[in-house]
Amino acid sequence: MFSCGEGGLLNNSDQAELESPARSTPIAMNATGRPVARSDPALHSDPDVRGDPNVRTKPTRKGRGRTMPLSIRTAMTAATALAALGTPLFATASPVAAATATGTSARSSMVAAGDVSAQARKDVCFTGACGSATVKFTGRFSAVVSMSVNDTACKDGKKPKMRIQAQQYSYANQKPYVWKGPWRKYTKNCSGYQQWLRKPFKGEEPLWGMRVEICNGSRCKTSGWMSNPKG
Repeated sequence: MFSCGEGGLLNNSDQAELESPARSTPIAMNATGRPVARSDPALHSDPDVRGDPNVRTKPTRKGRGRTMPLSIRTAMTAATALAALGTPLFATASPVAAATATGTSARSSMVAAGDVSAQARKDVCFTGACGSATVKFTGRFSAVVSMSVNDTACKDGKKPKMRIQAQQYSYANQKPYVWKGPWRKYTKNCSGYQQWLRKPFKGEEPLWGMRVEICNGSRCKTSGWMSNPKG
C-alpha cells in the first residue's frame, strides 16, 4: 500500500521511518520509571551560557532560545509588579503631604458623622431647657452663628445657658482641637426664647465644624457636628 506525499510516493517502510524516527540518544529514567527531561543545549542562543544554572531559557516555536540572567529577570519582575501597583521603586515621604493626609483623614471622619451644608441647624432639648443653633459657613475660617434657648422648667429655680463650640485644625500640632465659646445665659423670666442672632465667627486656622452645648444646672447636652463644606 502506498501513500502520496508532497515529494512523491512513499512506501510503507519510508512512511514508518518518518513517523517513528530512531533515537540515537538513550532516554534517562527516574526511580519510578518515568523519563527525565533534559535541557537541550541547542536551545541556548549563546554558547557561552550553556549549562549555566543562573540562566533560564525559554524555547520559541521555531526552536530558538532566549537567554537572560536570573538576576535581571528577577529585577524586571519586581519592577513590573511595583509599576502595576502604582508604587515607584524609590520614594520619599513628604512631611507636608503627610500632615495634609492626616488632616484630611481626620476631617473625613468628622464630616461622615455630621451634617454637611453651607447652612445647618442643630436642636438640643431635654428637661429644663430647649434650644438650637443655626450656622452659616461663609468661608474656610469663618461662619455666622445664631442661637436661641428657652427655659422649659421655670419652677426648678435653674436658668439654662448655651454656647457654641468650634472644631478647628491646628497647623502646629497637626491635629484638630475644639474651641469653646463664651456662655450665653438665659435672663428672661420664663417668657419664651432668648436669642443671639447673626454673631460672626472668624478664626486663624481652618474651621471644620460647629456644634451647640446647652446646660441647665449641672445637666448638659451637646448637639452633633455641623460640618463646614468650605473648610
